[in-house]
Amino acid sequence: PRLQNPLFRRERSRIGRWLLVGIPLAVVVAIPILLFSLPFFYMRDVEVSGLTTLSAEEVKGVVYDVLNKRRLLVLPGWHRLFVNKLRIAERLDDKYAFEELTVDKRWRVLVISAKERITQVAWLSGDKAYYLDLEGKVISEADDATRQALLTRAGGGEANIPNVQPTMPII
Repeated sequence: PRLQNPLFRRERSRIGRWLLVGIPLAVVVAIPILLFSLPFFYMRDVEVSGLTTLSAEEVKGVVYDVLNKRRLLVLPGWHRLFVNKLRIAERLDDKYAFEELTVDKRWRVLVISAKERITQVAWLSGDKAYYLDLEGKVISEADDATRQALLTRAGGGEANIPNVQPTMPII
């Protein structure tokens, strides 16, 4: 090896120092930017299956509300890594009555499979009306127009009520 004079040390080039620090720093900054900006990592579609009376668009609307909110104020809700399946299932269970509900991710598609409770009985109670299943569980509350139509039909009149079979008992 070559002897070096300690009084006349050779300075390392500044370019080498910048490369030594700059390249790893650029990689550390570029990876999260690419992960958050590339559309490849975002959910593309929502598929809903297994519904009998509910419309798929209505269920998708609830899912879109959850996905459009950011997590921790920064993380995009549509990003595949940050899709919160548990929160989506909770919101759907709060809004609708399902016997079974599964929320899965298939690469860029969010798949929702649901089996809903079927309305069997209409229950009038004071100024409210409810739909019940055969177990007596309340599935949903009827809106005012539907409540009025149920009251008319319960009184012996005829009323066309959407999503209610003409033979459905009213109690």
